[in-house]
Amino acid sequence: MTGDDMRAALIGRMLSYGNSWQAFRASGRTLYSTGADSWGYWRVQNDAYCSQWPPSDLWACYNMDRQGDTLRFVGESDDVTEATYRD
Repeated sequence: MTGDDMRAALIGRMLSYGNSWQAFRASGRTLYSTGADSWGYWRVQNDAYCSQWPPSDLWACYNMDRQGDTLRFVGESDDVTEATYRD
């Protein structure tokens, strides 16, 4: 996916990862919940989805693929996380 595709796929949307979910705001804030809420940041950089979770100041970046309502986040070590739209 291109950066524009990623933004269109995520802004204002909520994803489900099974027992957890994540919401993406246009401001670059993201809320991840597994029963307890965790606020972080997200951005698109060089056609990659990147996220940061305080207190760390490090950004982790992933390639993204989409097939229908399923999004795949592929990390640098080829680790894959799949999510589906919850909203």
